[in-house]
Amino acid sequence: MNDAPVRRPCIFCGSTENKLTNQHVFAEQLRERFEDVIGEEGVTSIRTCSEPPREFPSAPFADKIGGFCNKCNEGWMEDIENQAISILDTMMTGGFPRTLKPSDQLSLSTFAVLSALVLDHQVPKNRVVPDAEYDAFDSKQTPLDHHIVWIGKTDPRVDNLVVAMRKGRVRSIQADTHPDLVRILQEAMSNGQWIYAFTFSIGFVVFQVMGHDIPAALNVNVGPDHFRVLDRIWPVQGDNSVALQGLRYNSGPPR
Repeated sequence: MNDAPVRRPCIFCGSTENKLTNQHVFAEQLRERFEDVIGEEGVTSIRTCSEPPREFPSAPFADKIGGFCNKCNEGWMEDIENQAISILDTMMTGGFPRTLKPSDQLSLSTFAVLSALVLDHQVPKNRVVPDAEYDAFDSKQTPLDHHIVWIGKTDPRVDNLVVAMRKGRVRSIQADTHPDLVRILQEAMSNGQWIYAFTFSIGFVVFQVMGHDIPAALNVNVGPDHFRVLDRIWPVQGDNSVALQGLRYNSGPPR
């Protein structure tokens, strides 16, 4: 008789055969890019929908979330992070390119969706992503057809993010509430459908990820206050490179 405890299933692949590990919310290697502007201790701030932000002590780029098996965590998840970080390397500190090749759009979109799905487990009781999303993403390991991903450039100094970072504070996630999204969310909920959105920033880069189960194609405009800030990178825009328009700030990397 085998009385060995049964492992919890992996959040992504559902396997109980592999050891469960902790996944960094954002890869620890990213910390090297910000050694001069962040401290050893900080506060993570999380806001869900219109709720007040929840804050808790954390070390920047050290936050981990459990429940991912070592096969996923040290395999395809790590591959996605490494590929995206090679593109994000200079972008995170302000060196934005003028265009993103289709392959770059795919790599960054995949990283953004992976990050959103991991972030969804940071506060388990406030989760918004359906469990089926994890299995589907694990099977494809690219954004799904019903995902939409935007990328933009922000200036932490202008937006007060760099002040927070210098005090050891890192903004992890903030739900977007622009009017188009609120209206679509209300309609989806009334029809028994679901829709979620995550917005998070790493240095000068900001991502917005949306997922939904609305049957019709969902064309969401980011709104008049966002169109100069965000550019859509998923679905990948054909065979052409995206000329980034969301470059309000061109002040270069932090000094």
